[in-house]
Amino acid sequence: MRLKVYKLFSSQPTRPDWKPIRKILDEMYNNKTERGGRPNCDVILMFKILILQQWYGLSDLEVERQMADRISFMSFLGFPNPFPDSRIIWLFRERMARTEKDELVWSELQRQPDAMGLQVKRGTIQDATFIEAKPYDENAKTRHSRNGSWAKMGNKSHFGFKLHQKTDIDYCLIREIETTTAKVHDSQVDLSIEGEIVLRDRGYFGVPARGDDFTMMRRTTDEPLSELNKERNRLISKLRSPGERPHAVIKRIFGAGRGTIHDIGPSMTHKKVIIAKFLLGIPTPDIARTTQHTEEACDRYIKAFKKVRMLYEKMKPLEIARMLEMSERLVNEYIALIEEQRTIGGLDIHVS
Repeated sequence: MRLKVYKLFSSQPTRPDWKPIRKILDEMYNNKTERGGRPNCDVILMFKILILQQWYGLSDLEVERQMADRISFMSFLGFPNPFPDSRIIWLFRERMARTEKDELVWSELQRQPDAMGLQVKRGTIQDATFIEAKPYDENAKTRHSRNGSWAKMGNKSHFGFKLHQKTDIDYCLIREIETTTAKVHDSQVDLSIEGEIVLRDRGYFGVPARGDDFTMMRRTTDEPLSELNKERNRLISKLRSPGERPHAVIKRIFGAGRGTIHDIGPSMTHKKVIIAKFLLGIPTPDIARTTQHTEEACDRYIKAFKKVRMLYEKMKPLEIARMLEMSERLVNEYIALIEEQRTIGGLDIHVS
């Protein structure tokens, strides 16, 4: 099965077009001038290494060892010589996160299937699964043990995190993901968008979706399920069954159902924190100091926020995300801040 995944990701016409991804990642470096500098590792090679890490749940040291030992890894990476070491892998991943290129690459990977005619047609499926981690104890020395939380499903307890994902019905392509701690209930995360059909199981019952909501019904104390609702549930269950396949691949094929989770960060993204402070009229130098970002990065987020604010009444979030090359989730966060600002009023002078 893993060999099939390699072939799917490495052969035409199913493999990604690496050229626009290379262009995005090359922008992380500014040492390609006449002044020169130490040559960078090929950005596509580094990105493929990160893919292998995610597929197999490998640490930087372990992926360094295995890509120099396993023929399948070498073939996928194009038989590089020499191989990057674990420190270079760590620095590349940190640079991607710091420069926000990870979100741009994700947006590009969503755009390419759409351009091939693989757009969402009949609708999407939202589901969630546990990603378990080692429980916290007083002697834990790493952050990942402390960031997880406990949750109970049926008679079984789980510690760690929860992967929420939205998959399209027709092609089983993952369209959106979000990671929370295990205690966050499925219904608290809504990945649907307005005008898009979303199929959800009983765990989401009682919480409406932003999209066209087709959530399975659940009996209540006062009202048992009617025969019509039972038949409705059977139809939804049949349609949403393909949404389980990505979870099966993630856990059974790539063994990622239990692993080392380093840090998912707080529930509010750092961009949203920066914009929230900006809306309160806090000067950019103070925002940069309290959020541990550069003033240039803060100014970049603020500029992007202003663009979203200008467009959100005229365009849908997905259209804004594609135009500005931002993630749809970030656009929705900015829109939520704009609407909250309008509710409390009096802050428009800071975002004009």
